[in-house]
Amino acid sequence: MHLRRYRLWLVLGLLLVVLLGIASVPQPSFEVIVQAQDSATAAELVAKYDGSVLQPLPIIDSVVARVDASTVAALQRDPAVRAIWQNRTVQVTAKPAHRSDKEELPEGHYPSVASGAYQLHQAGITGKGVTVAVVDSGMPFFPKLKAGKGGRPKGAPRDGSLFYLNRRTGRFVLYKDFLDPNAKKSQDPFGHGTHVLGIIGDATRAEEEDVGEVYVGVAPDVNLVVARALGPDGKGTYADVIAAIDWVVSIRDVYGVDILNLSLYAPVEAPYWIDPLGQAVMRAWQAGLVVVVAAGNGGPQPASVGVPANVPYVISVGAYKEGRFTDSGEDELADFSARGPTESRFVKPDVLAAGWQVTGPMPVDSELAQRFSDDDDVAEVRWAGSRSTVGYYQLSGTSMAAAQVSGLAALILQQHPDLTNDEVKARLMETAALALDEGANRAVYSIWEQGAGKIQAWDAVFADVSGVANQGLDIAADLDVTETGTHFEGYTEYDQDAGLFYISDAPALPENYFTWSGGKWTWAGGKWTWAGGIWTWAGGKWTWAGGKWTWAGGKWTWAGGIWTWAGGKWTWAGGKWTWAGGKWTWAGAPLDTITVTVGILP
Repeated sequence: MHLRRYRLWLVLGLLLVVLLGIASVPQPSFEVIVQAQDSATAAELVAKYDGSVLQPLPIIDSVVARVDASTVAALQRDPAVRAIWQNRTVQVTAKPAHRSDKEELPEGHYPSVASGAYQLHQAGITGKGVTVAVVDSGMPFFPKLKAGKGGRPKGAPRDGSLFYLNRRTGRFVLYKDFLDPNAKKSQDPFGHGTHVLGIIGDATRAEEEDVGEVYVGVAPDVNLVVARALGPDGKGTYADVIAAIDWVVSIRDVYGVDILNLSLYAPVEAPYWIDPLGQAVMRAWQAGLVVVVAAGNGGPQPASVGVPANVPYVISVGAYKEGRFTDSGEDELADFSARGPTESRFVKPDVLAAGWQVTGPMPVDSELAQRFSDDDDVAEVRWAGSRSTVGYYQLSGTSMAAAQVSGLAALILQQHPDLTNDEVKARLMETAALALDEGANRAVYSIWEQGAGKIQAWDAVFADVSGVANQGLDIAADLDVTETGTHFEGYTEYDQDAGLFYISDAPALPENYFTWSGGKWTWAGGKWTWAGGIWTWAGGKWTWAGGKWTWAGGKWTWAGGIWTWAGGKWTWAGGKWTWAGGKWTWAGAPLDTITVTVGILP
């Protein structure tokens, strides 16, 4: 009897030990971005539910936190929490240029020639006095960069950044590392950031075939602000990129930052206005920065534009391949260049720039440089009048195209320093050249593929342009994610029976420009031309065709939208669009109204 009772207590004790052991096993933790009325409140809420605050993101009223599932559940129930997002991954939009095993492809142009900017250099327009910020994978070791206050403008914060001022020319470089806050020197183990910086501002002189000696970069006299937020694999987190954008905005007035280049992307999982990276770039645009973003390399599929290029306010850049690389001998849209429409039906990209085999500098020991089979000559890149040792390599991608547009924006601002970012965007778009069939007013590519067309450097700087982009939008209202906010959709429609994207009430000409089957263009042996100065549809529906999100009982409701959030995925209007065999197929009944819960955690 006593033995049985002893065995029973032993079993119960062992069971209790097992249960206590299970209970003591910590739940898996993960990183999220928590938004409230401000970042201080968000931090208090995270601490209230036993989460750990990792860093503030005041630019979007948020914090980055480490939490477990129970903390997330508690935060989602708290009405003071406006949104919870996963700390997602972003990555660069470039890769080493392809070389055929059977034949050597032609060499790519230097960026100043590919963009046409070298002609502006001859006229004395080099970007002098303009400052461009780049959030990317860093820059090569630059021995001139130092900590401390020496030479910095009055009011510069002590933020761990490194600085170099060329006292003779007044040009400067500013570097801050968001992955290694205690770094005492600049670094770019991946190489992409250096290449982007070189496209924008490399003042090295080089010989270019049929042109002569030119600067390598599009704007060789710009000041450079470098924020390293992408790692040795070319990837980073939303949190680090947003923190870098926050820093750039915070120092804008002190260092005179004019332009922000983002040659990076993430897949779209939410409307532009609720995505935290989308919100950050909207804040940067609201602060007055000209924000230039790579459209992404997800083409030729429709709806492949990534975050944050899907934000309607910014300048989103697609890529074309120069005629020296094509069978037709004409400049052609690159297959990889991302196409619109966006998740909110806006037309993107806005403009195109050269993005195939663009030559630029990279550290010779960087990850990207190591992927080249050829050993390129070691050379020097000039930053603000000083030098750093690198090699020169050819990369392809919308990253390269976006960097050229950032450089061109600097040239525009040197000539027109009082322009707003909306006016710079309008100038780039209204002077761009559309791809048209020769002898016919028929577009080679639709508006969702080529946007306003290929950039025209000379006209962008000197043409008589007075337009203002983003008419009809309200960025302050768009940034309000409470019930008082107003959020916008574009004007793209889809005709299921005809299998066409289209825009209602658009001009009839050029033919094929405002309609698209979503298929890939095929060259039939004819000729075409890139015609500038013909795109004048700058107002009205180019920016917004109406419709807004309204608040209803703790949820955002969209009247007339096309995406809905369900079960961790976004689908089109309650059903699902699928792309197959050159057309969109609709599965599911359309909805008059879709509902989105504010609080996104895939």
